[in-house]
Formats: sequence, C-alpha cells, structure tokens
Amino acid sequence: MTVEVDRTKNFYRELPLISENCNCIDCEHFETVVTEMNFRLFEMLNQMGVNLRRQPNINPDGVCSTGETDKFQRAYMGYYKLFEKVGGAERAPSKVNSDGEPTAFEFRETEEDAFVQYTIKQESTDQLTIDFFIECERKYRSTT
Repeated sequence: MTVEVDRTKNFYRELPLISENCNCIDCEHFETVVTEMNFRLFEMLNQMGVNLRRQPNINPDGVCSTGETDKFQRAYMGYYKLFEKVGGAERAPSKVNSDGEPTAFEFRETEEDAFVQYTIKQESTDQLTIDFFIECERKYRSTT
C-alpha cells in the first residue's frame, strides 16, 4: 500500500472526537479505552496517520457498540478512512475487480482477551475504508 500519511492526518484533524458525536458510555469507552488496546490493526492505522479517537460524523458517529456477545462484554463495529491505494500485499485479496486488481483484503486477529476482524476495501482511486468488528473484555465465568 502507498499511504498518504499527511493527507490522512489532515483529514482526521478536522473530524470531531467520537464522544463529540455520541456521548453514550459505550462510545466514550471505545474512544478512551478500546483505542488504546494493543491490536495490530490499531498500530497499523496509527502509523498511517489515523487518529483513532476521531471518526466521520455518520451513523451518527462512524463507530457503534453492538453490545455483549457470547464470549465478550463489549463489541464494536465501525470504519476508518485512509488515503492510499491497495496493492503489493503478500496475502491473496478477498475481492478483485474486472481487471484482476485487488479491491479488498480480510484479516482476523484472535487474542485471549479480544477478537478483531477487519476488511480493507478500495472505495475510490485514492481512498481505502477499513471496516472493523471488535470484541473485547472477555467474560470470565466463575468456577464456584
């Protein structure tokens, strides 16, 4: 991938914080706690100029809580935008266009305390979208 880091940083600099779009406890938790978790996805996005605490003002805020899941106390879905073009990946794409060029790649990270799934999609000639689903804070069942 060829990243336009400065362009991406400038894009996020203009966006509101997640908590400015939605002041519910789950969005605040995502902004202040989840974005600080040690996920490869977040490390990669930080290096590419994404401010994880800011999101486009849609739906209403680009990130939303999906509540509890069977194994985890919290789950979130949303997306981040990047200014770059897909290409040169070592893994096979999950989708290609009619010219055989890659348009999407899917990834999964499984940790003891989290599950992260994300898809990198080419949205236009110079924009990517990273759609994500994150489950975190594993539920521990008492053995007593």
